[in-house]
Amino acid sequence: MKKPRCFVAMAFGRDDTDVLYNTKILPVLKRNGVTAVIINRRKSLDDVNKQIIEQLDVADLCIADLTYERPSVYFEAGYAQRVVPVIYTCRKDHIAPQSSLDGRVHFDLTMKPLVEWKNPNDKTFAKRLETLLRVAFLSQWKRKQQASDALDKVRLAFGRLSLGDRISMLKRSATHAFKRLGFSRWQYEKTPDHTYRHLVFDDGTGYSVGERRRDNDLVIVKLKVLDSLTKRRLEHLLPDLKPDFSLVPHRQVLDDAAKAGFRPSRLAVHCLVIVLQKIKTVQLETVLNMPAGERPSHYIVTSMVDTEEDRRVPTVRTLDCIAPVKSEADLRSTLRTLIPQMLLAEDNS
Repeated sequence: MKKPRCFVAMAFGRDDTDVLYNTKILPVLKRNGVTAVIINRRKSLDDVNKQIIEQLDVADLCIADLTYERPSVYFEAGYAQRVVPVIYTCRKDHIAPQSSLDGRVHFDLTMKPLVEWKNPNDKTFAKRLETLLRVAFLSQWKRKQQASDALDKVRLAFGRLSLGDRISMLKRSATHAFKRLGFSRWQYEKTPDHTYRHLVFDDGTGYSVGERRRDNDLVIVKLKVLDSLTKRRLEHLLPDLKPDFSLVPHRQVLDDAAKAGFRPSRLAVHCLVIVLQKIKTVQLETVLNMPAGERPSHYIVTSMVDTEEDRRVPTVRTLDCIAPVKSEADLRSTLRTLIPQMLLAEDNS
């Protein structure tokens, strides 16, 4: 398990704060396996401000001592607090309502649980700081790190599988997620040719198609799992979004449903493409020639489809891409959030 990194922001260069750090703060961090990061003690030729941002971005925790009212400390603490816990400390006579010639803590931070210290040799400060460190940070960090280590092992095991096994595993997992929501009548659909709409071929990357009938709505889900999303494969997604290609097969779906006695008042077709490797959103938008929707790698088209019975059925078609997928656990986690968002489109159409 890696060690957590703590960015220490305080007014270094003062006798009392320097002693406090060396004799109290640093020993507490070392005892608890935390690596201290202090910019003015690092050997680097990079710009100091650049170093500060870089180290804050990789820190797991920040200790900010507000003594002497240093603007840089307030900035560093505020930047860190966006994503990691911040433990605030301060010399007691710098906290209102007590006065100090050196400055006092700003009002908006006086409500924080400040760890006070009377002088650099304060005998109780280290114990109070260590208690807060363990309770407010280390216990949660260790749980998260254990979960992260477990996920890394799962991803490593997944990566060792053959490409075919990985694709089959993800396809089964995604199909099962939709089956639990009532999608049935699953069948395999070959890949349509993007140039000649009447031609299809089977390169093993076709769609697994399921449907759900609820009230007067017909919802189609089309699943595809790929190792990578090349330009050629992107072009094969066009028939599912472009009106001039996709209305004919959707009209056929509605006509077939009518022949079976079900006449939907709305049709939703959700295409979900799961990709093992990373994809570029810019590449998607360039080939599809349309902007993303409410979330990255999401595209939506609405239209009306005329059926054989001269009914006009409002239709919503969506495309969602999930990439990169590093394990089955990653996919399941993403689907728990994504599927409700996908199916919401049919309610808002």
